[in-house]
Amino acid sequence: ELIFTIYEIGVCTTASSPDDRTACTALFTNTDGYAANLSSGASIPMSAGVTLTEGTYNTGYIIVDTTQKIKISHEFTNSTSARDNNTSSETSGKFCFTNGNDLGDRDSITCASASAAAASSTYAKIIGLGPNFNNASIEYVVGGAAAQTTKIWVLDTQTSTTASSGDLNLDGGNFQSFKAGSIRKYIYADQTLSTPMKITANSTGLDIAFNVQGSTSLLFRTPTGGTGADGDADGNCDGCLEDVAFEGMKFAFTAN
Repeated sequence: ELIFTIYEIGVCTTASSPDDRTACTALFTNTDGYAANLSSGASIPMSAGVTLTEGTYNTGYIIVDTTQKIKISHEFTNSTSARDNNTSSETSGKFCFTNGNDLGDRDSITCASASAAAASSTYAKIIGLGPNFNNASIEYVVGGAAAQTTKIWVLDTQTSTTASSGDLNLDGGNFQSFKAGSIRKYIYADQTLSTPMKITANSTGLDIAFNVQGSTSLLFRTPTGGTGADGDADGNCDGCLEDVAFEGMKFAFTAN
């Protein structure tokens, strides 16, 4: 289960950014947010009265909440262990699932001998590299399709034209915590469409959909006793599960 709260979706003839959407048309807007479970290929209802100029639209954009929920469970053939890197505790069994802890803290997976209901875990609100951890350009490969470039910015408001900054406590350039008053409520993402959408005088309808097949992955500790994904020494429980990662989603805008 992959739940995003969506505030705006649109298409553009050229690449967009928070400070430049002049080549874009909004197809869906909801200032309160629309919670959509994208794990089953959800379609998004368009806003009424949308008008698009004839032409080719090469990118799509979306504004979503920085808190996205993911719920995943997996049955292994053999017993598998998971480690909570905050408490150093371990759980074991062939059934492993998200436990509700925030993703990115390396403690979001629990394993058990019997199947159990997975709990939704949420993402952290930092993206990319320092010093502000507020933007990134990522090549997403979703569902075996060709990689598409997605540019991402973290914003304080839905209409912000600059990314959130100066609101993090850092230690040696590494994120430690959010300062009091930090907002980081929204993510703006612009993605190159694998198949540009063409609008002609004969176009009668539009479809908005998202491909998220293969968009999540289970993360294991380094099995060699070296360092994990964050560079920290792994110690014991090498090869244990510890977290879940979101690998991205592919926009799909088509005209009929």
